[in-house]
Amino acid sequence: MKKHLFLSLFFLLGVTFTQAQSIYYVMEASTGGGASWSDPGDLQAMITKSVTGDQIWVAAGTYQPVVPVYFELKEGVKVYGGFTGIETDISQRNWKENISILKGIGTGNLVVRNYINHLTSVTLLDGFTVTGADRPSGDGGGIYNNSSSPSYKNCIVTGNVGNYGAGVYNKASTSEFTNVTIMGNSGLKSGAGMYNDNSSPTLTNVIIKNNTAGEYGGGIRNHLSSSPTLVNVLITANQSVRGGGIYNSNGSNPILTNFTISGNTATHSTEGGGGIYNLDSSPIIKNGIIWGNLATGSVTVFNEATGSTTYSNCLIEAGVIGAGIVSNSDPLFVNVAEGNYALLGTSPAINAGNNEFVAGVLSDLAGNPRIAGNLVDLGAYEYNSNTSVVNLIVNDVKVSVYPNPVVEKLYIQAESSVQEISFYDVIGRKVKQINPVDNYVNVTDLKTGMYLVNIITAKGQARMKICKE
Repeated sequence: MKKHLFLSLFFLLGVTFTQAQSIYYVMEASTGGGASWSDPGDLQAMITKSVTGDQIWVAAGTYQPVVPVYFELKEGVKVYGGFTGIETDISQRNWKENISILKGIGTGNLVVRNYINHLTSVTLLDGFTVTGADRPSGDGGGIYNNSSSPSYKNCIVTGNVGNYGAGVYNKASTSEFTNVTIMGNSGLKSGAGMYNDNSSPTLTNVIIKNNTAGEYGGGIRNHLSSSPTLVNVLITANQSVRGGGIYNSNGSNPILTNFTISGNTATHSTEGGGGIYNLDSSPIIKNGIIWGNLATGSVTVFNEATGSTTYSNCLIEAGVIGAGIVSNSDPLFVNVAEGNYALLGTSPAINAGNNEFVAGVLSDLAGNPRIAGNLVDLGAYEYNSNTSVVNLIVNDVKVSVYPNPVVEKLYIQAESSVQEISFYDVIGRKVKQINPVDNYVNVTDLKTGMYLVNIITAKGQARMKICKE
């Protein structure tokens, strides 16, 4: 009687028993139990033994599947890459510097395969480079989701070969992709970067570039009622016969907000659609820029059959006019040749957007505030006078430094000759000094972080802060 009363009180008080979260540790060529960094396990073995709520920490290195010949995620399990193998807290990892690689094995195999395992968004792959799929026939390459919708964050999907969806293939999927770069993938048919089949994934802060498809959709192909949502997305330097950037077909109606589609190529002789190609599809695009794409036919958007496009607060290349297009003028990107699609201070895209379209969106593709002035800018990047281009006046001599943040080349413009440039880290150590010959400094040797830059000119010196990404 007492036992039954005790159990009844337990349930009335809402007390439940839950399994404590486990962390499993993985390093290259390891087969241990995975209970610590000193006894690391095999990646797929640790995924298999994990349960919902568990985490897997993966050290830098290259990991290839054995049996099965692909990696498969598990519901509710979060897999993190980017560790050195000594961390005690997940905040200590650096996935950009400690590169964890998932690499395909053999011919015809996928790298990450989730096939009808019905994963949900609580399942996560975070901090990995996915590469090396060689799959000249069949669907998918780097990442394959079929009736499965895990989340992907801080990942690079590159160097994969496939038929459809060489980088990412989604079928009946609503996966979320956040801070992901999909680049340098080769699709023999369609959707070299991403192929969506009856799928509506969400892409936030995503770069899709340098992917090549043999037929449709160099960057993305949306097919059979696929209507993904894209926010803060850059689609550039992709190529295909039709739809260099995006190809939408068979009732696919994606929604694109604050995006930049530029530098893509469609090679069809009359109806290429360098930016977007719509076949019986009607995308909705807001606060966007479509500029500088190449095609023999339409360089911007090509609509076939019942295809159409709804524009709201967009800058579209000259020749396309209509409701919702606020400008046909050059958006004035910082440096197209270097792949920098941030805005210069005189861009017509600045303060030309609608704030309602970005409600709840806090940052742009570079991580800067999404709204820097009264109105949101068009495109993936927000202009900020404190971060995009630094302008200083030194003894009546103007000094301009851009882009900021910077990845590779930091450009310096001054009205008097620049004699010396020095970089100091956050604790004041001089980490780089150069006497520039050209109008830029290569900063690829600097680690990610903030730096104070001291520029000495013939008429004085200037100091400014930059962010190295």
